[in-house]
Amino acid sequence: MRVGLPKPFELKSRWTKKRPDVIYVATESPLGKSALKAANALGIPVATGFHTNFHQYIEQYGMGGLQSVAMAYLRKFHQRADCTLTPSRDMVERLTAEGFENVYQLGRGVDTDLFSPAKRCESLRYEWGARAATPVAVIVGRVAPEKNFDLAMRTFERMRQAVPDLRCVVVGDGPLRGKLSGMFLVLGKIRLSKEHIHTTAAEKRYLTVHGDGFDSVSTNHKWLASLGAVGYDFLLRVNRLYNRYRALRGLEYYSISKQVKSKVKSAVSFVDRYEDLLQDLARHRKCDGIICGHIHTPEDKQVGEIHYLNSGDWVESLTAIIEHQDGRMELVRYADFIARLRREEDAACAVI
Repeated sequence: MRVGLPKPFELKSRWTKKRPDVIYVATESPLGKSALKAANALGIPVATGFHTNFHQYIEQYGMGGLQSVAMAYLRKFHQRADCTLTPSRDMVERLTAEGFENVYQLGRGVDTDLFSPAKRCESLRYEWGARAATPVAVIVGRVAPEKNFDLAMRTFERMRQAVPDLRCVVVGDGPLRGKLSGMFLVLGKIRLSKEHIHTTAAEKRYLTVHGDGFDSVSTNHKWLASLGAVGYDFLLRVNRLYNRYRALRGLEYYSISKQVKSKVKSAVSFVDRYEDLLQDLARHRKCDGIICGHIHTPEDKQVGEIHYLNSGDWVESLTAIIEHQDGRMELVRYADFIARLRREEDAACAVI
């Protein structure tokens, strides 16, 4: 963070040679304090701006015991001005309650010459993952607690509930950038996110999620999830040895772990509950279907108005989800897919 150093003599010299009608001091930094003193000494009216909650968020920087000291400094600083301007009515009321005087609201504005729909750039919107009709919310500022960034992210999530296709663009840097990267990660033109709504060529909306958030074991009992992962890996190793033996005898592939899951009643019940929760989520997001994974149980079924697709995995079930050119979504199995390709090749050769 940059902090302006005080320049009382330079400011006095400049304003004596060319006296301004009024001075606006935007920050409570040492430079701002020296500007306030210089203006007072020259009898120039001063307005200060209060738009950063340093006194509230100082605790997040490990200095919570200095909150009262910070508030006292801010109050004394702004009392030396003819008025204090803040962007919201809520802040006007809070500062007045803290003993600040002459506090007024000065709303924010946008320069419509610099920022105009005529300057819309489709290639830039494409990098953001925004379609032609996709609304984009932009946050510009320092990515830090004192800028109410957590509130901005919560607001964005609420906006997405109403407009699921909404994109959020953050312009800025700061100490919360690492947290931001955990929520929105951009690698070139590949955008990784916790969830995404995919619109097919047939204009069907599919909510795409991994699905681990609906597994109470993986989210609330990580040690048990880790134990289950070890057990699953062990079954896969046993499965490989067993299927080598079956291959030598000319038998087809057999999945031990898949058979165990299908026979254990609690596992079957968990899968059913998992599918119900994700279908409810798709309905809530006003989607036609849902694409998920996590439980390694491939599925392609229509449940009421919701098309439920689970990709399974590429280790055990050898399954994947594809979209046809007409927008139709399909779960494919490796063996069936290869057999289909061979039939199509044979048919093409027969025609030739």
